[in-house]
Amino acid sequence: IPIKRNGRLITFTSVSILDDPYIRYKHLKDEQSIISIKHWLYGLEFAKNNRTVGLVEGLFDKYRIGDGCVASFGTNLTPEQKKLLIQFDKVVLCMDGDKAGRIASEKIANDISAFTDVEILNLPEGSDPDKLTKDDVRYVRNKLGRN
Repeated sequence: IPIKRNGRLITFTSVSILDDPYIRYKHLKDEQSIISIKHWLYGLEFAKNNRTVGLVEGLFDKYRIGDGCVASFGTNLTPEQKKLLIQFDKVVLCMDGDKAGRIASEKIANDISAFTDVEILNLPEGSDPDKLTKDDVRYVRNKLGRN
């Protein structure tokens, strides 16, 4: 999957179709990338004109929610990714409904709440944004000011 910044290719990522939960995503090495994948938020160019942005963990989560939502390529955000988020008036966190997702949401909220408004959408245990129903997606999109 090509990752672009302002229409220019900066790196690549791929998604494993195997059942190995530890190697789901494989990113191009930093030294081979123009910009490290962990210094960018996927979909940012389609959210820049909004005052509110949604944050999810993965690409398919972002695809399900749509424009106005960005993906962080995992639960651990870098300082560069946090700087990108605080440019928005509000950040809506919609991480996976598991322990890692809840812990990440709390940490991210604590780290950026001094700079922007933050809302955490806690999904039910075991749920994932890319598996949300149409009604749930509509609810999240409304939180982002998108219909």
